[in-house]
Amino acid sequence: MDSTQSKDQIATTDPVTVMLVDDSAATRSTYATALKQQGFTVFTADCAEEAITKARIVRPSLIITDLEL
Repeated sequence: MDSTQSKDQIATTDPVTVMLVDDSAATRSTYATALKQQGFTVFTADCAEEAITKARIVRPSLIITDLEL
């Protein structure tokens, strides 16, 4: 970034895609709502198998998962 560019000028216009993986529907819903309000595109899955299948199609930028699935 040169001195004439601001962070806003170099930021991507593509939404960041997030995959939420958690076996709790309430947790998925809470996090998905918060992330969507911040402008993220959110996909959810309730198990690892579903997450892998969706991730192969969606190719999320970030995967957030419950470690105790």
